[in-house]
Amino acid sequence: MNRPFFLTAFLAAALSSGAGTSTNLIREPGTRLTADSFFTVHVPSKAGDGNFNDKTSRWVSTADGREHWLAAEFSAPREVNRIALHFWTDGHLATDFDVQAKFNNEWKTVREVRGNRERVVRAVFPTIRTETLRILFRRQIPDNMVRLYEFTADRMEQPVAVTLSAAFHGGLLLPGRRPELLLDHCEPEKTIQLPVSIRLLDEHGKVLKTRRQACVVRQRAAVPLPLPDEYGSYSYEINLLDTPVPAVYFAPAPSVYRSSSPFGAHYHSSDPAFAHHAGIWWWRNHDVYGRWNFYLSSAGKTDWSDYEERLEFVRRNQLRECSVYLGAPRQYSTILPGEPVTGDLDWLYSYYPPADLDAWRRLYLTPMAEKIKQASPFRAHEVWNEAWSYYRLRGPHGTAGEAAALFRSSYETLKRVDPEALVYATDVKPEATENPYAYRNFGRDLFDLGFLRYTDLLSYHSYGIMSYPRLEQLRRNL
Repeated sequence: MNRPFFLTAFLAAALSSGAGTSTNLIREPGTRLTADSFFTVHVPSKAGDGNFNDKTSRWVSTADGREHWLAAEFSAPREVNRIALHFWTDGHLATDFDVQAKFNNEWKTVREVRGNRERVVRAVFPTIRTETLRILFRRQIPDNMVRLYEFTADRMEQPVAVTLSAAFHGGLLLPGRRPELLLDHCEPEKTIQLPVSIRLLDEHGKVLKTRRQACVVRQRAAVPLPLPDEYGSYSYEINLLDTPVPAVYFAPAPSVYRSSSPFGAHYHSSDPAFAHHAGIWWWRNHDVYGRWNFYLSSAGKTDWSDYEERLEFVRRNQLRECSVYLGAPRQYSTILPGEPVTGDLDWLYSYYPPADLDAWRRLYLTPMAEKIKQASPFRAHEVWNEAWSYYRLRGPHGTAGEAAALFRSSYETLKRVDPEALVYATDVKPEATENPYAYRNFGRDLFDLGFLRYTDLLSYHSYGIMSYPRLEQLRRNL
């Protein structure tokens, strides 16, 4: 089944009048790339070396501050009307950024992109002539670092931004929505005519419906997408886009699924349709977003705004929230001296347990749980993530005893704040013996320490298909 994905604000227009003939100005001789910062060996020039696959060939910013920039200085003024950014993964990208050009020694924004969810995103704008082009990154996920394989810039013969309307948000086709292909001419003083061809294909590649027409575009033209007749997985082939567009046609989910559906999802991206049409009401706010060091800086400043924005989505759609608690800011962390952290939001902080359990309970667990209690009709609170791995729970000694103390303290606090909620410890690999990633009998030792008294359920991350021998080993350990 094709997976739904989030379309960006601007997709490439592979127009016959200019496709395949433009030159990537970033790779022209004499072009120089600079940036506000870079992490270890990931220098700015690596965003223009033509390598789209090698992890060592990326520009990576530091995590200091939310905004970063990457600039291209050409050897002479160049005409440009399109840029493309190739991020590392679809979970490590910039959601908001501005395309800027320098005129008379001042930066002018020529295109704003907001809400991007694509690994490869292209932005089209009116043709400009400039010696310096800059991308100002305003917001990134999952942290403040920008991780970019390549930055390209060129001049299209016809600068037309090709998008799909908001009715197609998230790659979802829903009853009552009327999605359209939108053509926005960035130079509306020039009227153009474009041939448009749209084919609807089923998951086996069979053509179900076709729409062809010539569009006269002065400012904007809209072409309705042909809709499937049955619910299922589909794709659209559109001559103006580089690649097929996957889509899922969802039926409304009966309300009974709010309580009986066994399905849930990580909270990496959200659309109300996944709840109201796919019947996915449980959302695990994965450790990417729940980390304590995201909300309390090393300077002692507390900022819950990002988390409250996410909880507003929970409140609005009445989702069943499962929040994950982990990490600690530097002043309360057991992080080892000399660890190569890049700022307050560094991932490394989520692997070291708190040094001060009182601060953990008072400054983090209690306010977080209070906020979730007000937002979600049914809550589950998960303490840490995959504690069975010393990589993810790097206690001073990494013992089951340290983990048990953390789990008990957290359980008692969360139950006091939200007695009606489920509270449980993360996966401790209870089926394992001779565990090569932690103390060898970590999970079984936790059982011996009475860990089950401080968890309402037993979490298990299978990493593979459950087998009878594995199930029997789990039973013996229990």
